[in-house]
Amino acid sequence: MAVICRNYWTGDDAYISFRTLDQLFAGNGPRWNLVDRVQVYTSPLWFWLMALSRLVIRDVYLNAMLLSLLLMAATTVMALRRITNPAVATAFFASLLLSNAFMDYTGSGLEYPLIYLLVTAFFLRFAQTASREPEASETTGLMLIAGLGLVTRHDLLLLFIMPVAYLLLCRSRRRLLDAAVFIAPLSIWTTFSLIYYGLAFPNTAYAKLYLDVPRWQLLEQGLMFFYRTIQKDIFTLLLIAAGTALLLRQKENLSLRLTGLSIALSCGYILWIGADFMAGRFFAPLFLVTAIGLSVHASQSDFLQTMRSQHRKILATFAVVAFVAYGAFYPHTPLNSPKVYEQVVVEHGISDERGFYSGATSIWRYIDNEKPYFPVHNVVLEALLLRDQDPATPASQTPPIRMAIGIFGYTAPLDTLILDVVALPDVFRSRMPRAGDDWSVGHTGRDIPGWYIESLRAGRGLMTHDPALNEYFSIVSLLNQSEDLFAQERLLAIARFNLGHYEHLLHEATTLNWRARNEAYNEACTHAWRHGKNPFEL
Repeated sequence: MAVICRNYWTGDDAYISFRTLDQLFAGNGPRWNLVDRVQVYTSPLWFWLMALSRLVIRDVYLNAMLLSLLLMAATTVMALRRITNPAVATAFFASLLLSNAFMDYTGSGLEYPLIYLLVTAFFLRFAQTASREPEASETTGLMLIAGLGLVTRHDLLLLFIMPVAYLLLCRSRRRLLDAAVFIAPLSIWTTFSLIYYGLAFPNTAYAKLYLDVPRWQLLEQGLMFFYRTIQKDIFTLLLIAAGTALLLRQKENLSLRLTGLSIALSCGYILWIGADFMAGRFFAPLFLVTAIGLSVHASQSDFLQTMRSQHRKILATFAVVAFVAYGAFYPHTPLNSPKVYEQVVVEHGISDERGFYSGATSIWRYIDNEKPYFPVHNVVLEALLLRDQDPATPASQTPPIRMAIGIFGYTAPLDTLILDVVALPDVFRSRMPRAGDDWSVGHTGRDIPGWYIESLRAGRGLMTHDPALNEYFSIVSLLNQSEDLFAQERLLAIARFNLGHYEHLLHEATTLNWRARNEAYNEACTHAWRHGKNPFEL
């Protein structure tokens, strides 16, 4: 807990949720821009936990930190209650202290402390059910934990699906009830999401996964994510690899074997989607699950008990020396990380996010009484200038266009329309083709068609130079700008949109080379304005 506090920071993505929280408590609903309803927070359960704690603590940074520490304390207590062997428990917590991936995201302002609590509660209980018949209430409890995991992050399905399927098919006494408990949290949230936002999933998922690039390029990027982890955080990947191999060999304990299969399946998914731009992010929960599986295996094994006392002392001495040597002398670990850790480096589209933002958002910056503002980041000054702008000036009519929208958007006024280069809070542009040939997982730029900003503010399509694109925008605006949530026309459009009924409009716009035509149209608009004419009336 001391190491977590010492290394606490918040990432730019966390501030995206913070702005949404401010919109919610300002009476505007859980949205990012005022003009439309878009879900930009990836984790629904984490967001609403933050909203609940916001009723008590108004400071979002302090709110996120205390909630993270509370969840990590609960995770620690739960692990200590289940891992009763002192030597195994010591090794378990020592391994957590050596993993950059695990520790970096305990204090990122993101949903990982909640993920850690849920996977610890699930896999410790699941691994220990192999030696006995689980009670009916215990199986139902596991189903509920897994169901809450899906509302925390949808892609946790790959980590839970095999144990859940095994429990339902082989160990459950009330299959229908347990299956209902498992799918209930996600069903409830998806229903709300469809009605309020018009989409089944967070828009961040569409923006990051809708890349339209060859699969081999995604696989190559995924391999680079693994390689970068080996370079910067070798202990994390070595434990996952060795632990998964050991768990897969457990023929007598099927629960541990399924745990190993779940980890392997999740690693395959990471590779398949091209991983992420945040170094180590996807490996953090997998590392914890691996450590849990190995701890359960070590507790159930008679290996330590059959060793001679002298050999146990030698093994313990070697473990302590290895822990101290790696933790203190490896180039960067949670134990030897400086108070203000800055590593602003991006290689192959992968960055050390804590190195990028801890210099501005670390706990040490937060408690510094001499700080000019917080976060101590240059974009804060840019955003503060927006508060002093005259709404009637031309500059205020042009929305700021940003690459990293978190800290900037949180500091800017809530009624400021902010466009994201990578379209995280933008349902329409997140479906657009890439802006150019370059791409990066999580940071792929999207074009801004002519008359798009005017259409967004008007709530109706004004892009008449491209009828297909204009119709597609009108449908999107019906989904996320219409105030009548239960209008029959809107509900029908929601069903059709999520089933891909309108994808042909994008195809028509793309095949007609809309990007080149928009560039020509923008040039014509500029020429018209210079000659005192309104291009929209031409």
